[in-house]
Amino acid sequence: VLLEAGANSDQADVDGWTPLRAAAWGGHTEVVELLVKHGCVLDSVDAENRTALRAAAWSGHEEIVKILLQNGASVNLTDHEGRTALIAAAYMGHAEIVEHLLNYGADINHADADGRTALSVAALCAPRTPGASVVATLLERGATVDHRDKEGMTPLLVASFEGHRDVCELLLENEADVDHCDHGGRSPLWAAASMGHAPVVALLLFWGCCIDSMDSEGRTVLSVAAAQGKGKV
Repeated sequence: VLLEAGANSDQADVDGWTPLRAAAWGGHTEVVELLVKHGCVLDSVDAENRTALRAAAWSGHEEIVKILLQNGASVNLTDHEGRTALIAAAYMGHAEIVEHLLNYGADINHADADGRTALSVAALCAPRTPGASVVATLLERGATVDHRDKEGMTPLLVASFEGHRDVCELLLENEADVDHCDHGGRSPLWAAASMGHAPVVALLLFWGCCIDSMDSEGRTVLSVAAAQGKGKV
C-alpha cells in the first residue's frame, strides 16, 4: 500500500538503513521481493558501508541472498572493515550462502582490513557448522590454503589456536604448511600446545611437524605447554 501510494523505497534512516537493508537483515523475504520489484537501489549502504546483501549473508537468510544476487546485487562490495558478503557468510558458518556467493563471482581470496580471507574466518569460527563444511567448500573452490593475515597467521595456525581438529585435518590434507610461523614465531604445534588442545597436537605430530620450534621469545612448545599447565599435552 505504501509503495503504491508513492513512498520513497530508498529513504534511509540516520544509520543509513533503507527499507531493503532493514528487510534483508530481518529476513523478511516477501518485503524484499516487493521492494526489488518496485525498483529500489540494491547496493545502497548504511553508515558502516554494509549492503543488504551483506546483511542477509551475515544473518543466514539464504532466500533473500538468492533474490538479491538474481536481481544484480554487487557481490564484492566491502564494508568499512573490508569485509565482503562472502567473508560475512563464512564467519557465521552459512555454507549454502557461501556457495551461492561463489557461484555469482565472489572473490574467494579477498582479504579484509585485518588481512583475513573467507577461509581465515571460517577456520576461526568452524564450530558454527558441523563437519567444517564452509572450510571444505572454500578449499574445494580454490581458496589459498596458506594465506597469511597481517599477523602472519595462516588458516591452519588460526584453527590450531582454536582447537578445531577437523579443520586442521582438512587444511593439512590440502597441503597446508604444518610448520609455518606467524610474526611472533608461533607454529601450529606451539599454538595448539599453548592452549591445551591435545587432539590437535597429536594430529600435527602425525603430520610430521617440528616438535622443538620456538617463538620469538625463545619459548619452545614444551615450555609453553608446561607454563600454561597443560598436562595432557
